[in-house]
Parts: sequence; C-alpha cells; structure tokens
Amino acid sequence: MKKTFLLLPLLFFGLVSAQEGVQPVEDLRQKKVLEIATKPIEPFVMTDSNEGFSMDLLKALMEKIDYPYSINRYKTVGEILSAVQTGGADIAMAAITINAEREEKVDFSQPMFDAGLQIMVSATKEVGKFHIGLLFPLLKVIIVLAVMMFISGNLVWWSEHQTNPQFDHSYWKGVWDGFWWSAVTVTTVGYGDKAPQKMLGKLIGIIWMFAGMFIIAYFTSSITSTLTVQSIRGSIESPADLPGKRIGSVQETAPAKYIMEALKLEPVLYPSLDEMYEALKNDQIDAVVYDAPVLQYYATNKSNGVLKVVGEPFKKEYYGIAFPKGSEFLDMIDVALLRLVEDGTYQQIREKWFGK
Repeated sequence: MKKTFLLLPLLFFGLVSAQEGVQPVEDLRQKKVLEIATKPIEPFVMTDSNEGFSMDLLKALMEKIDYPYSINRYKTVGEILSAVQTGGADIAMAAITINAEREEKVDFSQPMFDAGLQIMVSATKEVGKFHIGLLFPLLKVIIVLAVMMFISGNLVWWSEHQTNPQFDHSYWKGVWDGFWWSAVTVTTVGYGDKAPQKMLGKLIGIIWMFAGMFIIAYFTSSITSTLTVQSIRGSIESPADLPGKRIGSVQETAPAKYIMEALKLEPVLYPSLDEMYEALKNDQIDAVVYDAPVLQYYATNKSNGVLKVVGEPFKKEYYGIAFPKGSEFLDMIDVALLRLVEDGTYQQIREKWFGK
C-alpha cells in the first residue's frame, strides 16, 4: 500500500508532463493560416502570378504539413526578411541566399536549392561586330584628318599655283590638286604626279611629311582605341575580367555584397531585376552579376537573344526558407522538405522549371 501511495504522485506528475508534451503539438494543429512573404524573381516566383519553382515547392510543403496559407508579395528580399523578422510573416520564400549576416536575424531551413553567381552581358555587341556606337568616334577622327589635309592642300596650292602647271590656277580645282598631293604624301604613297617646285612649296612638303607621321599614328591609335572601348563587353568571361567595367546588380542582395566585398568593386545597384536588365540592354552598364539560375532563365526565355550568360557559375550559394527566430514551424518544414526529396516530388518540381 505504501508503494502505491508513493507511485501516485509520480503517476500524477507523469500525466501532467505527458499532457504538457502533447499540448504544443495540439497548438500547432489549430489550422492557423500561415502568412507567406515572397517577391517576384523568375523562375522562382513569376512576376505576374503565384507560380514558379518556389511557389510549387511551397504548395507541396503545405500539403505535407496540412496547413492553409496566404501569400503576400513584396518588392525586395530585404522587405520579406524584415516581414519575417518583425512578425509580419511566418515564412519567407523566394530565392533567398543563406548567409551569416541573415542567419543572425532569422532562422533558415536546410537548403532548398543549390546555386551560384554568374555574369550576363549583351549578346549583340561582340568583338569585331560593327554597331552604331562606332560611327561617331570614327567620323570625328576622319574629319580631323580631312581638315588637316585641306589646310596642307591650300598651303601648297598657294605657293605653287602661279608657276607650277601641276596645280590649277583656279581656286577649287587647284585646292583639289593640293588636297590630292596632301593625301598621297601623308599616306607615303607618293605617286609623283604632283610635286612642289618652289623653295617654299618644298619646305611645306617637308613639314607635311614629318607631321604626317604623327597624324597617321594618331589616326591609327584613335581607331584602335575606339574599337577596343566599344567592343569591351566581348572580353568579359569571368570575374577576373570585371575590374574596370561597369558592373550592375540588385541592391540589398548577396550578389551585390559579393561584388563589393570579395571583388572590391563598386557596382551600379538597381531596385529590381527588370531595371538591371534594361540598363544592360541600353548600354548603361557592361555586365551584371547575379544568381546563375535567374540569369540563365531570363537569357533563355525573356531576353529575345539580346542578352546572354558567359563563363561558369562561381561562388557556390544555397537558397533557404526563412523563419522568425525560434519559429515552431521550422522543424516541420525541414522534415516535410526531406520527405519531398525522398519521394521524388522535389526532383519533379526542379525538372519542371530547370530541366534535367
């Protein structure tokens, strides 16, 4: 009997403890509508609909844990992480790179996608391809050369036309003769059909020949530098080619931080992907650095052949699902994600949006 009385308190506390252990599970199953924060970033979240890789994966996860949910769209990754951090959302899901700085503010699930960074450039402005941007610099150089030959032609005609029959007495015909002599002299062709005979004309010829060496050198270097500057985009193939170029990315993102901290470069930052793509199309920047799958999808499906990705992906990254610190849903989502991987659902979703 004494043993029975001793066991009763233990049994009582055991029942209470069991009930306390079950209670959180019951609380979790009260069919709370989960608030999901996301942002458009194709192909993870499409711009005009709640579709995409992340949205398909979200739907599969919610079916696994049997929870209703509501999707709220934001403009930036910073906004959706802030919503989670301040309790405005239960889950943030898009294409969110896991890093130490963000892990201090929110909790992440195990990685849901492995990715990296890549470079995108214009596909229409390659080395060796002439485009309208070359026209004006070339015209400027040609006009300078023509003006110099015209001045030289005038001087030699002025000194020769009264006594030298090779230069016509009338101004326009005579200056054309002088311009012709100037052209063949500066290019060292020297046909010999026209030559100054007076001392002053020969002196002008000597000065023009020596000046011609500098003029031709200037002309050649100007053409070369113009072609190099206008075609510089075709030389970008890896991060090593980025110094000295105009690099774009999206503000408040891991790629932007990588450009500034790892590459030690100052990128041009844009509020959205669309603005970044337009800047590249409009020749405002030479290249962009961003998440490889996002750039690959846009180049293949949205750019109409105007933009392309170059080189291999670099700086391995992982995307995760973000939760408020200490969230009761983190473990549930982690387990559900593992089950989706094990039963093949995850692979089906990935192949739907990225192929095999």
